[in-house]
Amino acid sequence: MARVDQALARATAELVPTTLIKASLYHFHGQADQASEELRALRARVEGDGELKEKWLFTVIYFQGVTALRIGENENCVMCRGESSCILPIAAQAVHTNPRGSRLAIGYFTEYLEQFPDDLEVRWLLNLAHMTLGQHPHAVNSRQPAVPRSVPEVRVRYRRVPRRRGTWLE
Repeated sequence: MARVDQALARATAELVPTTLIKASLYHFHGQADQASEELRALRARVEGDGELKEKWLFTVIYFQGVTALRIGENENCVMCRGESSCILPIAAQAVHTNPRGSRLAIGYFTEYLEQFPDDLEVRWLLNLAHMTLGQHPHAVNSRQPAVPRSVPEVRVRYRRVPRRRGTWLE
């Protein structure tokens, strides 16, 4: 990280791409909160510079949304694993009990979609964030559905089963 910080200090032109790489490295190391802090500081700098704002603001907002989803995943799916966690459609037992990351993601993705309402990837991520809070489809803005408003009944439900030592799965 020290080399990345040195590069950031030297090159204003590469500020945004280098900081996005730095945030990605924090993600890689499981430090989503630190990535979020880097993106918060980057956004403040981007919003203060008209040229950077025009070119990069919504890229930064997108990364903030993805980072917020990762925070939610770390705090709920990784730290509180259950047999139905992170399997779509999100079961009632898998709804996030710590809503911080998902709520932040909803804010960032909603802000992004105000500028780019046809971005299907971000619409899907917004819907996913609502699912993790048990708010899908009723809380999703009618202009932003990316998945069917009604999901057919699931007859087969997959579940996460922990590996057991001494089995053929090792």
